[in-house]
Amino acid sequence: MNIKVRRVGGVLGTEVLDFGLTATHSDDVWEEVRSSIMANCLLLFRGEPISALQLVDFAGALGTVMEPQSAKSRENNLPEAPNAEFLSSAPGRARYAGQAWHSDYSYIENPAALSLFYMRKAPSVGGDTAFANMYAAYDALSERLKGMLDGLEAMHNNAKRHQYQYVAEDAPVSESDLAAYRPVKHPLVMTHPVTGRKALYVSESLTTSIIGLPVRESAALLGFLFEHCARPEFVYRHVWRENDLIVIDNRCTNHCAVADYDMDEVREILIVCVRENSKSQPVGAAHSGSAIG
Repeated sequence: MNIKVRRVGGVLGTEVLDFGLTATHSDDVWEEVRSSIMANCLLLFRGEPISALQLVDFAGALGTVMEPQSAKSRENNLPEAPNAEFLSSAPGRARYAGQAWHSDYSYIENPAALSLFYMRKAPSVGGDTAFANMYAAYDALSERLKGMLDGLEAMHNNAKRHQYQYVAEDAPVSESDLAAYRPVKHPLVMTHPVTGRKALYVSESLTTSIIGLPVRESAALLGFLFEHCARPEFVYRHVWRENDLIVIDNRCTNHCAVADYDMDEVREILIVCVRENSKSQPVGAAHSGSAIG
């Protein structure tokens, strides 16, 4: 083994020790990092100061870096590193952004494979992020419910996220901005293209309805799944320190920022998302049995 790790959460999460985020690493080391992300859902790198451009370079070693895909991304982009999205709770910014469970970019056809979060400035108390293992959430369902969910698809809509988690005056967004991202459908149960494991693919801030079910049945089933996925036994809650970097497998890990910090303090985080190199596929393709070799 080329990297040293230790567990940080009971159901997901591993810390990589003494790695060197800006050091030169061999292809074997990067492959081991990718494998560890797949195996543990979440990797943590503690306390190394890096720039936004260095974060993008690090992400590029893991996959194909995505441009930010958000109605607010133009305002959140950094000129020196346009592929890094900058979220801040400072006045005039998004404030309590992200405080609802979601998987990054599930509202586009080909969502992120991995998401990177780098904490530039943490409040003195609070401002944690919770991460949920969607493999574990699926595995805990009854066999009868699993059978019912397999094959169902749900709609994901970026407009719901803005209505759900932002105060309008903190994050104004136009109808034309929201219309740039039309609702898309993804399977309720995603088969991971690398591990072959099944995970729930649903989130309270983006999933709007289950295709083919009446409105009341769809709402009832989604309500159950939203609550089920957030159960404590599926969750690791990370207490941020400044310069922490977390990488998650976005296909099997939901996350939710916890809006419990003093608004007189500022929380600043950089986010970069990547797709799998060269052979990336939409989540829907993974559901149909395709695999990345």
